[in-house]
Amino acid sequence: MVIKGDLRFFPDEIKELLQGLALENFFTDGILCGSWVMLVYRFYHKLVYTLRTEDIDFAVEAVRHCAADIPGILMKLGYLPVLNIHGLEKYVKGPFSIEFLVHRKGGKDIPYVTVKEMKIRALPLPFMSMLFIDPLTVDFGEFSIRIPSVEALFLHKLIVAQRRKHASKAEKDLEQCASLIPAVNAEKLAAIAESQRFSKDTRTAILKSASQIGYPPFLK
Repeated sequence: MVIKGDLRFFPDEIKELLQGLALENFFTDGILCGSWVMLVYRFYHKLVYTLRTEDIDFAVEAVRHCAADIPGILMKLGYLPVLNIHGLEKYVKGPFSIEFLVHRKGGKDIPYVTVKEMKIRALPLPFMSMLFIDPLTVDFGEFSIRIPSVEALFLHKLIVAQRRKHASKAEKDLEQCASLIPAVNAEKLAAIAESQRFSKDTRTAILKSASQIGYPPFLK
């Protein structure tokens, strides 16, 4: 599905970043998946939400067709690579910090996954694959990007909110979910949920988060 976006809601640095990645076909295999997608949802669905982050998250699919020098693109835009003690790489420019994410296969916790096609190191996290179920293409006129569907992001945040180690991040996840409720298609949400093989604990987490924001139970 293609929707219209409006770049006027984004700072100039974010506009340049999205365009730079789009022109190198990053969004063939990647999506913008962090809090910044809320600005797209806010515009398209007329939602009430105030963004409070400089962190910029992108997810990369497991099967990839894009071959691009992502670090080169980012450094041309003024972002500098920063490695943590475990070798995971972020890119920083002023207050903005870019991180790439990828679906974690199995339960083994590893510090990063090397995405050779893009020359980046991505943080492996569980449940990331669901963000690629029926993603939206956002047309900004001069270029397009991809983001998760409202329902996929909503479900994802219902899960991760209960897995957060810091209460402030859990509250932020639930706040975003609550703001998305008017835009959620109940049938599509249920269909995405039932397409996944969730453990009993994960299903319990979903229902707990839903209850906390006043959303009716939707799992069978």
